[in-house]
Amino acid sequence: MRFLRNIAVLGLGSMGAQFNPLLLSPIILRLYDPEAFGAFGVAVTVSTFSGVIATLKMEHAVIQARTEAEAERMYWAVHRMAIVLSVVLAAISSLATYALFPGTLSLWNILLILPQAVCMALIRIKQYYMLKIQNYGLQARTRIMQSGLTAGITILAGFLLANAVVLQLAALLAIIATLMVLPAPRRRPFTFATLRFALRKHRKFLYFSLPGETMNTMTVLAPQFLFAQVFGLAAGGQMAQTNRILLTPSKLIGGAIMEVFYRTALTDKSEAGNQALLFRYLSTAALNATIGIPLFTILYVYAEELIPFVFGKEWVELGVYVRVLAPAICVMFVFGPLTNLHYVLGTQVVDMLANMIFLLGIFLSVWWAQTPIEALTYMSYVIIVSIIGNNVVILFSVLKLNMASRKECA
Repeated sequence: MRFLRNIAVLGLGSMGAQFNPLLLSPIILRLYDPEAFGAFGVAVTVSTFSGVIATLKMEHAVIQARTEAEAERMYWAVHRMAIVLSVVLAAISSLATYALFPGTLSLWNILLILPQAVCMALIRIKQYYMLKIQNYGLQARTRIMQSGLTAGITILAGFLLANAVVLQLAALLAIIATLMVLPAPRRRPFTFATLRFALRKHRKFLYFSLPGETMNTMTVLAPQFLFAQVFGLAAGGQMAQTNRILLTPSKLIGGAIMEVFYRTALTDKSEAGNQALLFRYLSTAALNATIGIPLFTILYVYAEELIPFVFGKEWVELGVYVRVLAPAICVMFVFGPLTNLHYVLGTQVVDMLANMIFLLGIFLSVWWAQTPIEALTYMSYVIIVSIIGNNVVILFSVLKLNMASRKECA
């Protein structure tokens, strides 16, 4: 019951966070054209890529700390490291994008990418600290606040100037406000010894989870980036909104399930042993399927007629994009959150390899395709095969651990 209650709290927070942009999206998409969202998608890709790498996955050191004092020391060590690394990485990646793909980023985009990358790194660390202290309620409320601020600023500014810079600035101001509201642990002095201890103790996250998480993030962001470069900014904008619509169920409830599943699976393994993991895996998959299959069936059937009516004729291709990708994203919704079990089982190398294959498949799908629809079709096959294959490995690992546990008991 506690597991379901925690999911409900984070799920309601995520639902409220998505309600604002969903309710206001007809206004937003009529103010901003696909080209603006295409350029904004490129900037978000660069800043998110930098923010994810900057933590070196050491936010896991916070949630896995055995005492509150250790969690505080880990938090501040990772916090300071992430600030430095995110600035450096954002500067390098944004300038490289500006040089290699001229016309996609303006100077203002680059200037905003730097603080955006820093904030994205820091909010990841704070969110994991919230999971550590199990303050799900505050985490849910701040998600609603952040989305409301983003949508509100986007609309108000859009009546004056509707371009990618405004979209980027709205997102940045909202995430800064969220960082100010979320509490930080008691301040501890930074020492390199603490950072070295975290990197050494949790080096598996650095060696295996960081590449895997980076590639997993890029599989979400790479399509809109690649579409913008290969098929034009308008196609990139259509792809960005396709991701937004199809990933909304994951943000509404799938993200909450994933976070609580990860935290509960850690507890199950330490307190109830390996046998509890199989039940947790199967019950979570059944819950995801019960929610996801009806939702994505509706999107698949009605997307082409409904989306142009709601968002305007400029977004007519968006309905086709959504219909083509809906079955694959349904599979991702059901089985994607369960891949966090790799972090519990210590099989991060498998997740890293799966994400490498996944990301390579996405790149090849866009590279070989002659049209955006053809690229989306290839991407659907890649998503389904990689997600199912990754979960087969997880299920086999859990069953193997169960058999070993039973032999020990016997």
